[in-house]
Amino acid sequence: MCSTSSPAKEAPSTLFSSLPDDIVISVLARVPRRYHPILSCVSNKLRSLVSCSELHKTRSLLGKNCFYVCFENLFDPSKIYHRWFTLTEDRRLVSIPFPSPPEPHSGALMVGHDIYFVGGYFNHPTRSMWILDSRSGKFRQGPRSLVATRNAAVGVVDDKIYVSGGVSEAEEIQAQLFDLKTQTWHVAANPTYRLQNCGMSVVSLSLDKKIYVRKFAYVMAYDTRDGKVDHIKLPYEELSSRDVCLIDNVLYVHYEDDGLMWCNPKTKEWRVVCGLELNKAFFCLAMAEYNGKLAFLWQKVKKQDKEIWCTMIALCSSGLEIQGRVEWSNYVGSVPPHNDFLHCLGRTD
Repeated sequence: MCSTSSPAKEAPSTLFSSLPDDIVISVLARVPRRYHPILSCVSNKLRSLVSCSELHKTRSLLGKNCFYVCFENLFDPSKIYHRWFTLTEDRRLVSIPFPSPPEPHSGALMVGHDIYFVGGYFNHPTRSMWILDSRSGKFRQGPRSLVATRNAAVGVVDDKIYVSGGVSEAEEIQAQLFDLKTQTWHVAANPTYRLQNCGMSVVSLSLDKKIYVRKFAYVMAYDTRDGKVDHIKLPYEELSSRDVCLIDNVLYVHYEDDGLMWCNPKTKEWRVVCGLELNKAFFCLAMAEYNGKLAFLWQKVKKQDKEIWCTMIALCSSGLEIQGRVEWSNYVGSVPPHNDFLHCLGRTD
């Protein structure tokens, strides 16, 4: 008697990968970016498409890429206010009527259409969370955190906002997380090294589930799974930018003398980005990912105002080297001379 067996079903991931590239890209563009690292593990084809330029272009056409800059007016301490801008496709910073943040110096990051302001700064720790809806331009108050923080490391991993450090040594809870789905706070793994008075936090979308933050001469990586903190020594302590930027699992910093440098967090070795000739006679305000490229904001101080310039850099990895190419470098807008840069935010979804 012959036995019969039903034909094996083809795995859904195989079926999906067999679709034409343009269809797969159209689907991937609608998937939040925080899931891209998981998708890149499915197949070599998906890994390639997740990082391709066509995906970034499609996301841009769908309005998935947003870029906001906030300046703080310090002319009159009794009347501090904030000016918000967005970078448009025609390479201009356009003013938008967002209100001043209730806690302007909090750790800030953007998830979807919402901008989250978490904790306090310097001698002003707080449990407050404020959320700005970029579509309506209105603030709402979020649930209060478990403990008050100041100058903490803030980042997003797997639909959760992690807030590590920035609390008193006496506190039992040294790290906490906010679940974006349930809108509730929970205790996170305590860091093995105190993350106090951190610089600019870096939103990590890498596979290692780590949040990267600069502190003085180091970039530190907080592992959200077990709390382990790894140290990556910077080439020099003083940067011409306050930012450390993470794009496609590669860290970037900028120095006036050496220019743009990159580091693989696993090897911890810093190298100069090849092929770039950036103007050294500028003050870098911020670096951030924009459409898969590195947006480089810098200023020229004039008597009447501050000119804000943006240089857009395309990055290409080739083994042991990363090549950089300036796609454009333009004047994008001006602010009054007493306005100081505060935040540079891009969507993480």
